[in-house]
Amino acid sequence: MTSPISSLPVQAEQQGSNDPSKDGRPTQTLDRWVGAACIVVALVATSAVLHKYELGWADQSRLWAATVGTILVPGWLIVRRVPLGHAVVRIGAAFVTGLGAQLFGWALAVRLHLPWLQWIVPLVFAGLIAGAMALLRGRFGRQDEPADGSRGEAHDEADGRRRAAPARMPWWASLGLLFSWVLFLRSLTAGLWSITPLGGTMRWYPDMYWHTAITANAMHHVPPNDPQSLADGVLDYHWFSNAHAAGLTIASGVQLEKAAVVFWYVPAVASMLLLVYGLAAYLSRSAAGGLVAAALSVLAPSVLLVRGIDPGASSVAYWLSPSNTLALPVAVLATFVLCMVLRANERRPDMLAFTIYVLLLCPGSKVSLLPTLLSGVGLVTIVTIVAVIRRRAVWHDMVRPVSLLTVGAAIVVSTRPLFAGGGGGSTIEPGATARRSRIWTASLATDPPPGSVTLALLVAAFVGTYLAVTLVAATVGGSRDPAPVLYLGMMVAALLAMFLIEHPSLSQVYFMRGIVPVTAAFLGWGAIAVVRRLIGMLGARRAPALIAVCAVTGAWIGEFTQSTSAMQQKEPLLQLSWLLPMVVVLFVTSVMTVILLLRRDRISVVVGAVLAFSILGFAVAPTAHALAQDPIPQWHTGGVARGTHLNQDEIRGAAALARANLNASPMATNVHCSRIRTTPRCDPRAFWPAALTRSPAFIGAWAYTASGRASGTASVSYTQQPYYDQRAYALNESVFRAPTARSVAALRAYGVRFLYADRRASAVSADLARYAAVIWRSPTVTVYELR
Repeated sequence: MTSPISSLPVQAEQQGSNDPSKDGRPTQTLDRWVGAACIVVALVATSAVLHKYELGWADQSRLWAATVGTILVPGWLIVRRVPLGHAVVRIGAAFVTGLGAQLFGWALAVRLHLPWLQWIVPLVFAGLIAGAMALLRGRFGRQDEPADGSRGEAHDEADGRRRAAPARMPWWASLGLLFSWVLFLRSLTAGLWSITPLGGTMRWYPDMYWHTAITANAMHHVPPNDPQSLADGVLDYHWFSNAHAAGLTIASGVQLEKAAVVFWYVPAVASMLLLVYGLAAYLSRSAAGGLVAAALSVLAPSVLLVRGIDPGASSVAYWLSPSNTLALPVAVLATFVLCMVLRANERRPDMLAFTIYVLLLCPGSKVSLLPTLLSGVGLVTIVTIVAVIRRRAVWHDMVRPVSLLTVGAAIVVSTRPLFAGGGGGSTIEPGATARRSRIWTASLATDPPPGSVTLALLVAAFVGTYLAVTLVAATVGGSRDPAPVLYLGMMVAALLAMFLIEHPSLSQVYFMRGIVPVTAAFLGWGAIAVVRRLIGMLGARRAPALIAVCAVTGAWIGEFTQSTSAMQQKEPLLQLSWLLPMVVVLFVTSVMTVILLLRRDRISVVVGAVLAFSILGFAVAPTAHALAQDPIPQWHTGGVARGTHLNQDEIRGAAALARANLNASPMATNVHCSRIRTTPRCDPRAFWPAALTRSPAFIGAWAYTASGRASGTASVSYTQQPYYDQRAYALNESVFRAPTARSVAALRAYGVRFLYADRRASAVSADLARYAAVIWRSPTVTVYELR
C-alpha cells in the first residue's frame, strides 16, 4: 500500500505510481473505491450547496446534462489520447478543450436561431479536431510510449525531459482533493453565492450585473454587443465566460442567472483543481506533489504584513470576475501542454497542434493570459539560443519554442481587436499598484507619503508567491529542463505588469492573478523536491517531522499576525517605518533560502528547507484566516449600508420587460448611476437594468464602455465620466422627463422599442403614456412599449 511518504523518493514513485503491478491488487482496489467514494461525496456536497442557493434538483440535472453533453464529452474526444495522467485529470482538461467546441456550437446556434445545434455542433467539432490530431500522430509523429502515459517514461536527469504524469491516484490523494474541493465550496459560498442571491432585493457587486447583461446579449448576438451603450456596437472584451454561460442556458433551458451566476463556477473551479493536481504530479512525478499543489491552490500563499497593502493578486478566490475564473483552468492546461511540448524528445505534431488549440482559447478567456505565457516561452527561447551558441544544444532544439512563440504572437495580434478592449486606458506608470492600495490612500495625510515603504510592502506581500521559484530552484541546478524557465518567464512578466502598468480599475493585477494556480503547481513540485532531498539526508521519519514542525510553526505565527491591530487596520498609519525592517528580513531570508537550497551539503539543505517551509506555513495563514472568518467583500457591505438595495417594483418591472422583450430589442432607461438617483458626475455603474431586463440599453451605465475610455475627460476618474455623446444623452433623458412626439420618434429611430422608467432615478412624466403603451406599472417603475 502506498502512502504520501513512501511516494516521495523518485524510485518508489516510479514503481508505486506508474507500474500498478508492483503494489498489488488490494491497493489498486482500495484506491478505486476511495476515489469513487470521494467523487460521490463531492457531488452530493456540491449539489446540497447549490440547492441552498436556489438551484433546484431539476435545474441542476439539466445543467449537468448540458455540461456533460456539450462540453465534457466533446472535450474528452479531443484529450483522450493526450498523455495527461489519471482519468480525472483528463476530465479537467476535457472541460477546457470542450469550451472551444461548446463556443463553436453556441455561435452557430445563435447565428442560425437553431438552439438544438448547441448539442450537435460541439460533438462534430470535437470529432474533427480529434481526427486531425490522430492524422498528425499517425502520419507525422514518432511515439516511443503509449499515448495514455500509462507506463513510466525514461527520465533523463541531465535535461529533465520525457516525464510521464502518474497514471494512478492513490487513495490519500483522492481524500486530499476532496478536502481541497470542500474548501473551494466554502470560498465560493462566502465570496460569491452568499452576496449574489438570486432572490430578494440585495444588490450585487456591479461587475456581476455587467457580466450578466453581456451573457443575456450573447443569447442573441455573435459576438455579443455592449449591452450598456447601443452606439458602441460589438463588445471588444474577453467575453468567453459570458458566451459559455449563454451556451449552457441555451442547452439546458434554465433561468439565465442560475447558469451565469451560480452553476458554471462549479465545473470551472473543479477543472482548475484537477489540472493543478495533474500538472504538479507530472512535474514532480509524484501524487504527493499534486496533493500539495491542490491544497495550495485554495490556500494560496501570500506573505501579508498589512491587510491594506494586498491588491488581491495572490489568490484565485476572486469570484466576482467571471472572466478571470474561466481563465484559471485555461492557464493551467496551457502551461501543462507547453511543458510537455517543450520537454519532449520525440516528434509529436499532434501535441503541437493541441497546444496551439489551447492557446487559441486564451485571449477570449482573459486577454492578459497569453502574453504572460508567451513571456515564459520567450525566456525558454532565449535560454535555448544561448545553449546553442555555447554548443550545449543543437539548432533544432530552437524549433519548438520559436514556433510556439511565433504562433502565439500571431494569435495575440489577430485577436486584439476582438478581446483587448478591457485594457483601454492603461498607461506606463511605475509603482501605480502600490499607490492604489488602501494603505497608500490612508497615508496621503502624512508629509511626505511613505512611497518607498509602501512599494516595499507590496513586494513583501508576494514573497509567498515568489517562494515557488525559491523551492523549484532546488530541482534545476545546472539542468536544461525548460519547465522552470517557462514559469520564471511568466512570473517576470506578471511582476513587470504589476509594477509598471496602471489601469483605471487596477486590472494590471490580473497578470499575476491569472497564474496563481500555476504557481501552486510549481510550489508543489518544488516542495516535493526539497522533501526528497531531506529524506535522503535525514531519513523517511525525521524529514517529514521536521517539515511539519516548520510549517505548523510558520502558520501559527502567520495566524497570530492576522489578529494584530496593524492587520485589522485599527491603526492604518501604525509606524510604517517598523515594517521596512521586516520587509528587508523577508527579502534576505528568501535570498538565503535560494542559496542554501542550491547547495549540496547537508547543513545548507536542512537550514534552507527549514526557512522555506516556515515561510510557506506563514504565507498560507492569510487565506486560511479569511476562509475561517467567512469574509464579506468590503465594497459590497459598504454599498448595502448606503441604502442601495433594489426594491420589489424594480425587480418585478425588469422581469416584466424581459418577458415582453423575448427578442432582446433595445430599451431606454433613466437609470445610470450606482446610487440609482441620476446626478451630475455620479458613478455610472448601474448595470442592473440591462442585466435584469435581458435588454440592451440605448444608454445604460457607461463606465466600462469603449467609447467612454476613448473620449473620457482627462484627469477624471472613469467612475465620474459623463456619457461621451451628450446630445444622445439629452435625448434619452428628455423622453422620460418631458416627452414629445419628436423626441420619442428620434428614440424609436435608434431602434429602441421599450422604456424602463424608474422614479427613484429621476422624474417620469405622465405624458409618456400618450406616446407609448404601458405594459407594467407600479408606484416606482413603469415599463412602456413604444408605439
